[in-house]
Amino acid sequence: MRYGVKLMIRNEKFHINKMGEDYILICEDKSIFQGMIRLSPSGRFIWDLLENNISYEELVNKATEKYDVDLDVVKNDIDNFLDSLKKVNGIYDVR
Repeated sequence: MRYGVKLMIRNEKFHINKMGEDYILICEDKSIFQGMIRLSPSGRFIWDLLENNISYEELVNKATEKYDVDLDVVKNDIDNFLDSLKKVNGIYDVR
């Protein structure tokens, strides 16, 4: 577990746009990130949860409640998604 009890904070410069059936995450400040990230339904779910400055533990609990999968799978998927967001400065973790 890479994130422990950290509080996750979303970068307010990142926004979701709907393109057809897809949800795309973009950054309004091109000096931070110039690309687009296509969000899966579970990625969109996690991104929406991050709006409320949520802890890693809370993310895992809410995802486990929503999806009927093994806890280790949920943690791994969340870790990978958070890693992707951190690489482009889409989230910050504190504490």
